[in-house]
Amino acid sequence: MRWQRLLELNLVILDYLRLHVGIDRPFLLSSAFAVTSKGSERLADLCRAVGATAYLTILSSKKYLNEEAFHRYGIQILYYTLEPPVYPQLWGEFRANLSVVDILLTCGPKCAHLIRAAGRLLPP
Repeated sequence: MRWQRLLELNLVILDYLRLHVGIDRPFLLSSAFAVTSKGSERLADLCRAVGATAYLTILSSKKYLNEEAFHRYGIQILYYTLEPPVYPQLWGEFRANLSVVDILLTCGPKCAHLIRAAGRLLPP
């Protein structure tokens, strides 16, 4: 297959990774929606466009996320933290925070479980 743009190749790679780490819902491009807002409003509007009732984000986004933009539409914000999963790497001591490609190629199908177990949903 020949790609005309790097985006096309990136989408194929992301789709492959998505399937192999156990994410069953397809990725959607925000450009496919008629949403023109910016920042937190844009995120909330995109959630509304797909009928989402919750928005999952990492805890560090709390610093800049305008929660009112979501609450206005009844969209719950769920924060989580992620401790990098520890898994057997092939050479030397363990190195955290490598690419998802490393854990996938090292652990195969078990990587989905390792990644999910590494995340912690925080109480509201």
